[in-house]
Amino acid sequence: MSFQNSNPPKLYPQVIDSNPESTSPFLSQKNPSTYSSSSLYPTIDMKDLAENLFPDTETNKNADFVSLEQVIVKIPGTIVHLIDKERSIELASGEFEIVQLKQGDNVVAVLARVGDQIQWPLAKDEAAIKLDESHYFFTLRIPSEANDEDNLLNYGLTIASKGQERVLKELDLVLEKYSAFRVEKVKKDNKGVEEKWWMAAKDVSPEEMEKKKEDMER
Repeated sequence: MSFQNSNPPKLYPQVIDSNPESTSPFLSQKNPSTYSSSSLYPTIDMKDLAENLFPDTETNKNADFVSLEQVIVKIPGTIVHLIDKERSIELASGEFEIVQLKQGDNVVAVLARVGDQIQWPLAKDEAAIKLDESHYFFTLRIPSEANDEDNLLNYGLTIASKGQERVLKELDLVLEKYSAFRVEKVKKDNKGVEEKWWMAAKDVSPEEMEKKKEDMER
């Protein structure tokens, strides 16, 4: 009669449900509090993850809407007159500038101005005429509410051009790019409105023009 073992061998090892780290002689004993905070993988902050996945999206979006002003031509010693058929009125004097208004990389407008006294837009369908080395003529159409015809504003720009030959060449290039620019030699008859704003500025420097204005205002 064969002897039967009351505890037959098992095909699989017994699985212990308790934490093996607490009893295993092969593992170092760790403080439970420090173990619970440790991990095989680093902790991931979901906010940081989102920022890393899309780091420049918001920045680029905002950059597209950033508006800035860029001065492309600056000329001292200028006078601007409003000219019509009956009279000529001095509107401003000082430093003449042409500025670009940009949004991101796009140019949205180009303006001519003298300080904060007066400014007007330049456009490819608006005339900018060079009369001689010191005089420019600008025409601006203003929509009229009373009738179908546009009102015209004419600005005469006088520049003390002595010593400013280089910057005047730059002005011509900018006007060619942003306006209906042309050169038109005009013979002065020294009569009428034209005489009032047309001054011999070719041989006058910006400093000399400023001094003359100060002497006249005394």
